[in-house]
Amino acid sequence: MKVTNKTVSIIMTVLLFLVVLLSNLQYLAFNLNFYINEFDKYGVKYVTGMDKSQLSKVALRIQDYLYGKSESLQIDAVIDGQNQKVFNDRELEHMRDVRKLFENGFLIRNLMIFIYILAFLFLYFRKEDVFYHTYRGMLFVILFLLVTGAIVSLDFNRWFIYFHHIFFDNNLWQLDVTRDKLIQMLPEGFFSDISYLTFRNSIITYIIIGFVSFLLKGKKDSKIGL
Repeated sequence: MKVTNKTVSIIMTVLLFLVVLLSNLQYLAFNLNFYINEFDKYGVKYVTGMDKSQLSKVALRIQDYLYGKSESLQIDAVIDGQNQKVFNDRELEHMRDVRKLFENGFLIRNLMIFIYILAFLFLYFRKEDVFYHTYRGMLFVILFLLVTGAIVSLDFNRWFIYFHHIFFDNNLWQLDVTRDKLIQMLPEGFFSDISYLTFRNSIITYIIIGFVSFLLKGKKDSKIGL
């Protein structure tokens, strides 16, 4: 089957779109300052009974666990003046699923980077204007993300539930806010904020990529003409 330049350019656009989106999500998911700001925003210390230092300690454990630096999520913390274990069995089971999701996300993102480089080189050696294709692709990506972001923001809870049904084959994610520390620390507003910032940062990245590609498009051909 003959592979056309247009097909490869579409694949490149999709790959770049997903790589940037996943990378921005990863940046926030492992940014302790983001967690601390969210804890302050939602008054998490009053809900959990943990002060700022204890919340930071638990947040670091969550990040280390999801990144694969720690084999166990469980941690002791001072809650309402007493040292005790933070998470129950249901929370630990759910986070095992979340960790698997992150591991697969890292693997897929890195694989997409590799395929993107191959696609880029494929077009380059066919003497295609790769930057022109990238510029056009970013225009579509930005428009798509703006529309998608607007739709999701109208009813985030609905799409948040859809997300869990798609990526989890159990109901362990349905936690009790009156009892489970995980959802007390990371309420729905936390995920709404991380989604918004991921979208916003990604759009900024796409604009930069698109602008640079616009400046570079046609440069190769003009040099060849000289």
